[in-house]
Amino acid sequence: MPKGYCAGEFEFSPDGKSLVVVAYATEPRRLGLIYYTTRPSVLVHVRVDEEDSESTIITDPAQDWSPVHPRFSPDGKTLVFLTSPEINLHGSCRALKTCEWPLPEEGKPSTRTSVDIVRVPDEGEQDAFPGLFPSGVPARVWLDNDRIALA
Repeated sequence: MPKGYCAGEFEFSPDGKSLVVVAYATEPRRLGLIYYTTRPSVLVHVRVDEEDSESTIITDPAQDWSPVHPRFSPDGKTLVFLTSPEINLHGSCRALKTCEWPLPEEGKPSTRTSVDIVRVPDEGEQDAFPGLFPSGVPARVWLDNDRIALA
């Protein structure tokens, strides 16, 4: 893990040769996950088939304060995850982001927002989308290579 982070939730890559790990910040101190669901974290790509491999941080901490629940599409071409901006509210609204897989050999991976954070639902609309507030994400979230289902 990068210095200042400890490993948490992980997902094997489609080829089984690496992991995508949710790495939680340990500075200024380690904080719990039960009551602090938006604690600072990054997604890290770690090769497990090489003895002296380096890890690569996938997400940008300036844009994605708390990425969690990485999941690969059945065809292995897309990684999805939930994230939130820097915020002190626990259980706050999350954005759904995607990242093309495999990661580029050089340069920083690019992520795309599929479902953004809803600050205030459309007023006056009874069935307005309130945003994503999942308490977790099932291991098998993909319906096919293009759609997921969150409860």
